[in-house]
Amino acid sequence: MVSPWMVRGLWFAASGAALEAARRFPRPSVGGGALETCRRVVRGVERIEDRIRGGTLPTDEDWRVLEELPPPWGILLGNALRDLRSSGGEVLPTLARARALAESEERTLWTARERSGQAMAQAVALTGLAPLAGWALFPLVPGLESHVVEWRWACGLATLWSAAGALWLNRLAERARWGGLRGQLRSWPRVFSCAGERLLAKIRGGLPPDLGWEEAHRILQAAGDLLGTPGIENAWGASVWLGEGRMSGGAAERALRSVPERLRAAIRVSLMEGVPCHARIESALDAFRRELDGICSRELARLPVRSLQPLFIFQAPALLGLVAAALCLALVDG
Repeated sequence: MVSPWMVRGLWFAASGAALEAARRFPRPSVGGGALETCRRVVRGVERIEDRIRGGTLPTDEDWRVLEELPPPWGILLGNALRDLRSSGGEVLPTLARARALAESEERTLWTARERSGQAMAQAVALTGLAPLAGWALFPLVPGLESHVVEWRWACGLATLWSAAGALWLNRLAERARWGGLRGQLRSWPRVFSCAGERLLAKIRGGLPPDLGWEEAHRILQAAGDLLGTPGIENAWGASVWLGEGRMSGGAAERALRSVPERLRAAIRVSLMEGVPCHARIESALDAFRRELDGICSRELARLPVRSLQPLFIFQAPALLGLVAAALCLALVDG
């Protein structure tokens, strides 16, 4: 004979297990790894800048810190600085823009994490609420002691239904952090920004813009293989004169795919006017980062409203179904 206290203890343990499972939900990839990489970029760049401004030459170890960063930072930014050094070009402008890019990404990541915290807390609550409700209803509804097995099944199904809603809410929060970008495209903004800096470094080193573009395309192919996103070089384009010409997806994806075309336009106009294209490329890269930050902010602002969908579709039916199951079991017993 199973006593009520044993059932209460069972559902207390189930509640703790559900909360622990919610705590271990997959965290959005925008978290610690990307933040730590941004900090490493900032620290490495500041160390080199301090040495140069202090009148001393950076050591090989200082440069190697940037070259050994995770992709795309190392293969694009670190190699760009190495090319500038070998060609006698100025490295301080590239260092300053790399530091600004890393600091901007770090701020964006922190803002996204803070603003999506409410949705993540709701996901945790979604998972643990159903077993807690089952544990609380058992001593309140008369007759449930005679249907322990059925009540366990009802609470288990309600918990699974709530967990599905929590997973959906977790995915909504993660997607909002990236402005609506799909999984394979979430590394592209960083890759395109670093590729733009690589292009600038090539041009500053004396390479013609069209040859610099082809070199950036070749490096992007290697970066895509390392990041597990093959085909990113096709979105960039092999030539400065020919583009993909296709815009699809949401606002963030359209803004992302427009980056190569903006850079092409900047180079074409500069070539036709016979003036350097550094300023136009820098303006195009800065405009893209501002646009993407605005899109991410709008998606995060809409997240509280979108989070109502899993609440109504999963949490409410799970709790109401649990109450209905308790009443039905009580009536059957009566």
